[in-house]
Amino acid sequence: MEKYTYELVLDTLNGCKWNCHGCTVDRLATYSYKPEDFRSLEEFMLKEKSKGSILNHFEIGPTDFLSCSNLEEILNDSSIQSLIKNFEHIFLTSTLLSKKDMQARMPLIKEKLLNKCVYLFIPLELKKLTDPRFKTNYSRMFITLWMK
Repeated sequence: MEKYTYELVLDTLNGCKWNCHGCTVDRLATYSYKPEDFRSLEEFMLKEKSKGSILNHFEIGPTDFLSCSNLEEILNDSSIQSLIKNFEHIFLTSTLLSKKDMQARMPLIKEKLLNKCVYLFIPLELKKLTDPRFKTNYSRMFITLWMK
């Protein structure tokens, strides 16, 4: 029986209000998945895990998870929750430019990703390093997610 290591990238997040230089993601795209699509994926991945495959990397994208329009829908889906629980590492992307989005969504993020190894990709233009919003939100994100 062959065993695999899975690195899953699931493009399900709709929209992004940012227009980052060099970004190739379609900010206006809408992904129309049905709950049964997620269930089929969940069944396949759990079957692979039962055969000894490793569910290593699960990226939920492609846009900024703090500013997309459907984060709640995606994270509250039972099949997505099952995948999150069964993968070892979760990957998210954010510009960390919006304090309002962060404050509104952090309780959900903490609840749904509790006790998971979460990697945060930050598309960074060098000029953002001097943007006070970025500096403040960067610190706030890490304090909120990783401090007990």
